[in-house]
Amino acid sequence: MTIRRTPALLLSTTALALLCAGASSSVAGPGAADASRAALVRARAQWREWVREQRPDLAAGVGVAVDLRRAAPLDEAGLDSARVRVARVRGTLARVDRAALPAAEAVAFDTLEARAGRESDLLESGAWRRDPGLYAAFTLEAALEAAAPRKGLSPCERSRRALLHLRRTSEALRAARVNLGRAGTAGGDHAGAFARWEDAIRRARTELPAVFLACREPHRLADAVEADSAAIAAAERFVREVREEFVHSARAR
Repeated sequence: MTIRRTPALLLSTTALALLCAGASSSVAGPGAADASRAALVRARAQWREWVREQRPDLAAGVGVAVDLRRAAPLDEAGLDSARVRVARVRGTLARVDRAALPAAEAVAFDTLEARAGRESDLLESGAWRRDPGLYAAFTLEAALEAAAPRKGLSPCERSRRALLHLRRTSEALRAARVNLGRAGTAGGDHAGAFARWEDAIRRARTELPAVFLACREPHRLADAVEADSAAIAAAERFVREVREEFVHSARAR
């Protein structure tokens, strides 16, 4: 017996196929969304852990509490480690299907992807070994960010946080000198880097003492002023030495 495929039968067969496909996608959809959300949570945890351990200057932007006394300096080994860890974050983000995320989590994904991409570009391009301006963010600019007005933080707490960054400045800049090595041989215009440092030094001289004074705790004020002066002196020495090295290298070429 031969079954004739009437238009009605064809229509019902098509409808059944579409129904099955819809049911299949409804099952796969939530699974894909859950997997993407889990990957995003993992990537954010990896990023926060890296910031906590190696990049305290980025902590305020992601709401991470950092023990600056334990944070590692960004020395040669630190740069190599950072490159691996940021690549790991980006690898985890690559497993996220952005289209499967709710709107708020899609925004969080975009933000983290942009941050990780920027840091990866700096690390992979070797900018930390060429651009002295980057170290302003790791030192004086980080102290200024910590001292900035923030809801729920008293002037004394802001002073305390800024003080921790200031105390790390000399060590951080010693590591920077090693990282930069013979950076002057790379050529290029470093005026922007020095202008960034000059701005950070100027602001550290004017803005930080105002926060320290607002704290109104004499013992904290003395420590903060001393640390601020030492950090500024270290920054000025760093800028002077690097500038001289660049000038010498330019003349030698």
